Amino acid sequence: MQDVFVSATANDIRQLAPEQIRQRRFGQIVFVDLPTPEDRAAIFNVHLARRGRNPETFDMEPLGDAADGFSGAKIEASVKAALLDAFLGGARQLATDDVLRRVRSIRPTSDVKREDIEELRRWAQESPGY
Repeated sequence: MQDVFVSATANDIRQLAPEQIRQRRFGQIVFVDLPTPEDRAAIFNVHLARRGRNPETFDMEPLGDAADGFSGAKIEASVKAALLDAFLGGARQLATDDVLRRVRSIRPTSDVKREDIEELRRWAQESPGY
């Protein structure tokens, strides 16, 4: 028999059926909160690189700080929107300020789903074995 590693995600584990999360169904269930400033900077790095931009030309610290409360998907959306802005602005090079402007125009996940996120954090703290 070979070892098997299974990874799964859920936006709200509380909505899964009890038999799906019972003890030993998965070896470990971990609550992953919204990204930290360092995580957000790394996510910006990935999405800029995926779009052919050199992340080293961007100031990641202000981007990571400005995106407080953002999910990875919101960070990706800000990069995509900033690229569109730069293109529509005369096909100029994308700059940190373009991305910051878009970050500031997007409502963070932590605002949009504030109550849900707080409830999930409480659940994770209070649930034994998670």
